[in-house]
Parts: sequence; structure tokens; C-alpha cells
Amino acid sequence: MIKTSICDLLGIEYPIFQGGMAWVSDAVLAAAVSNSGGLGIIAAGSAPASFVSEQIKKAKELTDKPFGVNIMLMSPFAEEIAKVVAREKVPVVTTGAGNPSRFMKLWIDEGIKVIPLIASTGHAKMVQRSGAVAVVAEGCEAGGHIGELTTMALVPQVCDAVNIPVIAAGGIGDGRGIAAAFMLGAAGVQIGTRFLAAKECGIHQNYKDKVIAAKDIDTIATGKRLGHPVRSIKTPFSRDLFAKEYDASISNEELEALGTGALQLAAVQGDLNKGCFMAGQISGLVKKEQTAKEIISELVEEAVKQGDRFSASFMKQKTCPPASTCPPASKIAFVFAGQGAQYAGMGQDLYEHFGCVRELFDMSPEIRDLCFNGPKEQLDMTINTQPAVFLVDLACVTILSGKGIKADGVAGFSLGEIPAACYAGLMSISQAFQFVTHRAKAMHECAQKKKGSMYAVLKLSAKEVKDICDSLTDTYPVNFNSPGQTVVACSEGSAEKLQKAVAEQGGKSMKLAASGAFHSPFMNKASESIAAYLENIDLGTLNIPLYSNTTAREYKIEDAKELLTKHINHPVLWQKSIENMIADGFKTFIEAGPGKTLSGLIKKINPDVSVYNVSDIPSLEKTVLLLQEKEHSKTKL
Repeated sequence: MIKTSICDLLGIEYPIFQGGMAWVSDAVLAAAVSNSGGLGIIAAGSAPASFVSEQIKKAKELTDKPFGVNIMLMSPFAEEIAKVVAREKVPVVTTGAGNPSRFMKLWIDEGIKVIPLIASTGHAKMVQRSGAVAVVAEGCEAGGHIGELTTMALVPQVCDAVNIPVIAAGGIGDGRGIAAAFMLGAAGVQIGTRFLAAKECGIHQNYKDKVIAAKDIDTIATGKRLGHPVRSIKTPFSRDLFAKEYDASISNEELEALGTGALQLAAVQGDLNKGCFMAGQISGLVKKEQTAKEIISELVEEAVKQGDRFSASFMKQKTCPPASTCPPASKIAFVFAGQGAQYAGMGQDLYEHFGCVRELFDMSPEIRDLCFNGPKEQLDMTINTQPAVFLVDLACVTILSGKGIKADGVAGFSLGEIPAACYAGLMSISQAFQFVTHRAKAMHECAQKKKGSMYAVLKLSAKEVKDICDSLTDTYPVNFNSPGQTVVACSEGSAEKLQKAVAEQGGKSMKLAASGAFHSPFMNKASESIAAYLENIDLGTLNIPLYSNTTAREYKIEDAKELLTKHINHPVLWQKSIENMIADGFKTFIEAGPGKTLSGLIKKINPDVSVYNVSDIPSLEKTVLLLQEKEHSKTKL
């Protein structure tokens, strides 16, 4: 199983794009790749808009999975095709051979995710500013039109230059290449040449045979003199064209004319003498025809094996002092803020600076606007607060992950357990957002029907608070936050008695700005609604430990639906959760989301651990800097 941020972003199973190859990548091939878990891409090439429209309609008939269209911006039909893909609301558009900025607003307004192909860091930064959700960084090992930098040199530099996912392309033909791309920082790969030998690929058999028979040195780059180099299989045509580039008696116009239509002759007619059989340097790795499903399965299986092999090799080569002097590993935990931390304006600066954050918030323009502009009264309504805080929480960790800061485990306070579950792999982003929206609605309706209040009780032990609650009706301890701080939910009729009892014991009580008596039996109906909702949901797997508010222990996948259901009407064991995480080796905690409430609670629970928070640009920059300094100090030591 390979899953990266690009999978959630596009709704695909594997982070594998099939390259958009002119005269090659049609609806049949694209649909086959998408049905196999990758992202199939139709190539517009220099075809008219009517042809592209037909291919899009055919792809929709062949698959219900996301697919894309690649638009060559040098095409005379580019503007018409741009309008076609907008009208058809194609899920993804990739672009090549130019700057797509003039079409970006048109596509983004239709909810289309735009992923340009770039050949430099400057180009990558430019398209990021225009609203691209990711970029394809293609090295000169690729087939077709190429740049000058290799994939090994280009990809890591692009990853450092932008804050959106980077897809590596060029010279990737098997699982080893995919694993290498991930090590360079890529979130996915684009593969073209391997799919030339797909059984669903409709090119002439001569073209397939050329690729399968090719050796490592059997490609050539022509067109450098014209400033538009193209990589293809060596043939009489390509060798002749290469030689004529060095013939001063032949004009550039004549060279252009020689290459016109050569790809079509190869792909459609299989002309071995006049055709240009575009293919990448990995042609020597292509040994046979396979279905798209077989190709993707083989790619994924080998990439996983390579990842495991690297991990094992890395661990063997690491050196460490003797066990008696080697300190226990310090793990990083992300902890996700809950309801109550919200404020108007939260997430706005992150949205303005990071394309990955725009993608998150743009799932719900209504919630996005409430986050940024309020009004406070509407933002504080449970039905709005929960999806709003969810988006901000997830935005913060998405940026951290893009900067190479990953969690070894997660926990979330109350509502925060949902973005934590999403980050851990239990749900996709869209699935989690739909769930949190349903959860908020169920809790809001329950709170309206059964009125209640919540009070923070300070200066008393958890046992003292529990004893007070047991002496009253409809009064429950619901959040065990930290030593000396417990939250109580109660009926409106019991509120005055609670305050009086707390004062008599020497404690202090403060009414919270909560719109219901959450995590108590007041929420039983909401819990039932969640249970019914989850019956029809297929949850994912857990990639890292997720600590439950209800048990203060790690989730077990077989208990996940039960825990998500109980989460509504059972207490939040926050103090015990943090204590258990510390015992499990977590010594660094990064709070993600609005406010710093959890940071304060964790410091009260254990002042010896390191605590950071990310809620906006200043806190992000501070946290990243402090973590880098900490890592540098460890390295020096």
C-alpha cells in the first residue's frame, strides 16, 4: 500500500499518474489506469476541442474514478480546449509547454485541480502563486519534449521551492524509481513510457515492439538546435534528423518541417522509416505488454519492497552508543485542537500562503468564509464550529508534513480526534470532512432538544469533582484535562447547585461558551446517529498510533467505529492520554489548530516535555525554526 497527500487531494488509490502523451493517451488508456487506482490522463496534444470533448465523454462512460486531461498550451486549440474541460468539470488538468496562468481562474472556479508540468523552480513558484494544487517536475530522462535538468537534480530543488505536492517524472519505470522519487521528496510519480506497452494503449504494434526491444542506449534527443528537444527511440528518421541539426545548410524552418507529423506516423501508422517513436530512457526496463492493472500492481508491489529494503538497510547501518548510554528515542506527536478554540480569522494567512491549504478550505466555501470573517455568533454554533476547526487543524499538519515534519503518533482533544484520525489514515480528507459535518449536525440537534451547560472546575482533584457530580442529578465529569482542571456537563437546573458545591469544597467554576452538554449522556441520541452513519462507511487503516479520548489508549482498527461512536457521549480522558503517550516514548508535542489550549494543558501534565504549536504563519515559522535548532543540537551532540 502506498498512500501520500496527493491520493487524498485527488481521490486516487495510488500516487501514480499516467503521462499525457499526444496521439497515445486516449480515453481507453486513461480510464484503464484510473480504474486500476492511478490517475489516467487524456492527452489533448494538437487535436481540436471537439476530439477532446469526445474523449472526455468516453472516459466518463468507462470509469467513475478521477481522471485528467493534459493540455499542450502551444496548441492552436488550447483556449477552446481550456473551455471544454471547464464545461465538462474534468477532475484534474495537467498542462505542458507553456504558462497556464491565463486559464487558472476559469478552471479553479469550476473546482478543477490544476497540476502544471514544470522544468524549473522558478516555473514551479509561478504556477503555485496562480493556484496550482501540485506540480509535475519532469527531468530530461523522459520521452517526448524535455528540459535540461535531470530528475535527480530537479525534483528535490522543486520540493524545497514550493509548498505544494511535487510529482516526479522522467526516468521512472519501475518500483525502484518510485521509491527513489519519494526519497527525493516527491508525493507521487508520473510515468509515460511504461504505459506505451499497456494492452489498453491503442498505438500501432510497431511502436510497442520498438519500446519493448529497446536497450538502455537506444534513445536519442533531437531538436536541441530549435530550442525544443525531444527524446525518442533511435530510428533511421531520428538519426537523420539528429545529423541534419549539425548541417548549417539546412534552415530551422526545414528542420521544423521534417519533424511535423512524425509522431502521428509512429503512433497511428507505425511507420518505421518516417515516424518519431517518442519514449524515455527507461525503455530498456519495459520487457512485455501488460494490462494497466498489471503494470500498476507491479509498480506498487516493487515500490513497497524497495521501501522496506531501504528501511532495513538503513537500520543496519546506523550506529548507536552501547545500550547503557543510548537514550530512548524521542517521538513526535501531533495533538489536534478541539471545539472552543475557534476565532474569526483563523486559517486565513495559511490559506493565502499555501496552495495545499486552499485546496482544503475550498471544499466548503461557506465554512471557509466563516473561518475568515465570522460573525462570531455563527462561527460558535456547533454545526459550524466543528467543520471549521477540523479544516484549520488539518491545514496546520498538512503544511508541517510538507516541510518534512511528520508525526509518530497523534491524539485530538474532543473534536480534534477526527482530524487526528484522518492524519493517521483512518479516513480520507473528504470522508473525514463529511463525517465531521454529520457529527456536528447530530450534536447540534441533540443539544437543541436537551439543553445543558458545561463548566470548568479548577483547584479540585478529579476525584473531588466526580464525588460532587455523583451527589447531583444530571451532572457528569466529562473532560479530565489536567491536574486541577476538570470540565463538568450538567442540566440547566443543576448548574447553580454545581457552582455552590464546588465553592464549598474550595474550588472555582467557570461557565464555558459551549452550545451543549457534550461528552455526556445528554448526547446519547447523537451517539446513536453516529453509529448509524458509520455502518455504511469503510474505514481505512492506521499508519501511526492514534490515541482515543475514550480509553486513553491506542485505537485498534477493529474497535474504531465503536470508539468514534462512544466519543460523543463518553468523557475525554485527556490527562491520561498524554501520560500514556509520554510513557510510550513521546517527548515532543506539536499542537495543530487554533489557540494554545492543549499546549498549556500538556505543560501542566508534564513540564519536562517539549511543546510547540502551529496556528498561523508566525507560530509556524517559530515552531519550524525551534525544531530545526533542536535537531541541529542533537546532531552536534
